[in-house]
Amino acid sequence: MRIRKFVLGLCAVMMFSGAIVASQGMSEAVMAKGLKAPLVSDAGYGENGFKNSTKKLYLELSSTNKKFTGYKIYKRVKGTKKWKLAATVNKKKNFYTDKKVKAGKTYQYKVKCFYKSKKKVVYSKYSNIEKISAVNYDGKYTAKLLGTDVEKKEITLSVTSHKYNGNTIFKKTEESVIKENKKEAPFTFTQYSLDQKTWKDIPEKGIKVKAGKTIYLKGVVTENEKSVKFAEIDAKKAHLVFGDTEIKYEGCTGCHNDFSINFENGTGWAVSDWD
Repeated sequence: MRIRKFVLGLCAVMMFSGAIVASQGMSEAVMAKGLKAPLVSDAGYGENGFKNSTKKLYLELSSTNKKFTGYKIYKRVKGTKKWKLAATVNKKKNFYTDKKVKAGKTYQYKVKCFYKSKKKVVYSKYSNIEKISAVNYDGKYTAKLLGTDVEKKEITLSVTSHKYNGNTIFKKTEESVIKENKKEAPFTFTQYSLDQKTWKDIPEKGIKVKAGKTIYLKGVVTENEKSVKFAEIDAKKAHLVFGDTEIKYEGCTGCHNDFSINFENGTGWAVSDWD
């Protein structure tokens, strides 16, 4: 009888323990099924002092899951197939800085959440894929005044995009001005060339110029009652200031750009501003 009672008691304990294990397994299964995919976005557009560069890229991580342990961050160079684990971070960390980047390369990132229990680790599906380039936050350029025609009120110039710049899109301008001290006049770019031989009208979508490449531009001064005459402006000492919708510099996601050229020192800048 004692042996029988012991066996029955042992079976009861085993059944109860099995129920606990099954219960834990079911809760983890529910957790696995309910763990939603997170979101990853580019955080290096200037807010909070985060600015992407040739040395650092910034990510923002977000999740609607209430109970999870952290994030697994994966990356790859755009154009390659293999994803590599870049980092594992705690769920309290909403921003991640990738310092292992090469200047001029474009990277893709994806993230998944994970929940770690005593028994196993459960993962969510992958997030969206975010693309960020390790390029200059502000564009830098070399500009040359190639010629002026006072009668036609025309200027010809070249603009060379520096190494490690993002892509620059030049559009047909309508709000640009040429300035020399306090003298200024409206200025409109009308044509472009990539070899200074064949000239074409600038299309509506603009012309994309990659880092290290040169574009040649022709523009016309459009005098009005409020402006000075082109003949009164010394183009060699002048600045060209573009409207913020006329040049798009792709070094900063979601930013608008203040683009200007200084003929006196032969430089150009695309200053990015996220606000």
